[in-house]
Amino acid sequence: MHSISENLTFDVPDPALLRSIVESHRPNLDQYADFYRDVHRNPEISAMEAETAKKVAAHLERLGYTVYADIGGYGVVGMFSNGPGKTVLMQAELEALPILEQTSMAYRSVHRMPWWTTASTYDCVPVPDLMLGQHVVPSCAGTVSIRSGPVLVAADSMRIRVIGGPCEGSINPQVCVDPIQLSVSIISRFQEAVTKDIGPDEDATLVKLDKRFVDQCQAAGVPRDPEFNLSVRAPLTNNDGAIAAPVCQLFRDYFADRTSHMAFTRA
Repeated sequence: MHSISENLTFDVPDPALLRSIVESHRPNLDQYADFYRDVHRNPEISAMEAETAKKVAAHLERLGYTVYADIGGYGVVGMFSNGPGKTVLMQAELEALPILEQTSMAYRSVHRMPWWTTASTYDCVPVPDLMLGQHVVPSCAGTVSIRSGPVLVAADSMRIRVIGGPCEGSINPQVCVDPIQLSVSIISRFQEAVTKDIGPDEDATLVKLDKRFVDQCQAAGVPRDPEFNLSVRAPLTNNDGAIAAPVCQLFRDYFADRTSHMAFTRA
């Protein structure tokens, strides 16, 4: 596998010049207050960001970007050209988490949304030379963090139902398919896979299982099927060291002691 940075070189600019550029082009955030409150009040979860995508696309068009929508679902790409050079992708996320907000904010989220269908297209978007992404991480308020190497993952979850058979203790217990015992065995096997089946050079995340075992029998003598939720994580995002190093230097030059090294936490 070739590094994305093989054909890329970076010159870290003078800190004073960088600070001058940022301060000269710093936007007035007051003009985005209504947009922020509207999106916060009407959140949409992953793969359902239809209205959020429309708002982002309209905003980018007002700023003069060439906008392409429905990228891989409800993704939005805004293209801005300022002459020859490398293509840099600035990545941000549109989706919210499926949680109930319990605050007294006037713009707290109360929106409930239906399912939407979508289309996909990719041909109009050029392949970037590098991508600069951002995400909320466990860190001190008012700081920015960065690290090279493995850093972020995608997550998904599934609900597993184990089907059991008749388990009346006094009638042929040898043919019983006990869903509780089988569920415990499955969970134990997931845990063993991390410690025994994964090599030292591979990454693995120990799954968190929300167990809901129901030790009851229905009238026919068949126990209810135990259910448990399984969280699954995709391969790690790996920050190229040759790219992360100059970005980290830029952060230190500009943010000074508000820059921290992001710790890698294995769940």
